[in-house]
Amino acid sequence: MTDAEVLSGAVEFLDQFIGRGAESSVIDARRSLAEDAAAFDRLIELAGRAPDERRAFDALRAFLEERVPKRSASQSEFPDLSELVSWMTWDGIEDDQTADPAQWDDWLSSVARFS
Repeated sequence: MTDAEVLSGAVEFLDQFIGRGAESSVIDARRSLAEDAAAFDRLIELAGRAPDERRAFDALRAFLEERVPKRSASQSEFPDLSELVSWMTWDGIEDDQTADPAQWDDWLSSVARFS
């Protein structure tokens, strides 16, 4: 994947998640990726050179994990950034399954046009 594809896939993935309802920390992370060159650079640094789909996904998870608020005062009914990160973690049993299998499937659909 190119740097532009990693960014595009990440933004589309977050858009899908936000479209189902998400707490402001997720929306802020998405906005940061789309608008802040330093955030984009950090994502690309985490992804490395020419990452495959899984490495780009792992880079996005690490990027989001760095942005999880230390404390969340939100009482939102919607999932926050820490929940999204936990759902994106590999379950350790199956090689291609995240804790919430929908997250990997959503990522694959976000980057399908680049394959």
